Amino acid sequence: MDNNGDEIQNYEILNFGVAGYSALQELYVFEEDALKFEPDAVFFCSPSIGRNNFGAQFS
Repeated sequence: MDNNGDEIQNYEILNFGVAGYSALQELYVFEEDALKFEPDAVFFCSPSIGRNNFGAQFS
């Protein structure tokens, strides 16, 4: 319990990101390594998403 008498919840956050990996390589790491931890939630963040969208309009 915290100072207010509220129950404390603990979270574990694991980062499986690898600099320079493509989305396909990241998927492999996810399937082979991350899923072993049976995650309740997965967040996928990639700066390359949308970078190859040649139809995008820029101003």
